Amino acid sequence: MVGLKNAQDTLNDMKQVADESQKAMKCFVENFYQKHAAMENEDYERALRGIAKSKNNM
Repeated sequence: MVGLKNAQDTLNDMKQVADESQKAMKCFVENFYQKHAAMENEDYERALRGIAKSKNNM
């Protein structure tokens, strides 16, 4: 019976570690996509400013 208890405790510990890892990965991915989206928006705005400047110089 002790072996089953130890196995269950080990599984519970592994589940806790897996849950924390999933939370950390989800947070990382969300931050990555937010930064990527912000960079794309910045590039787009910079491109629009460049187009506007080139039209003004014509």
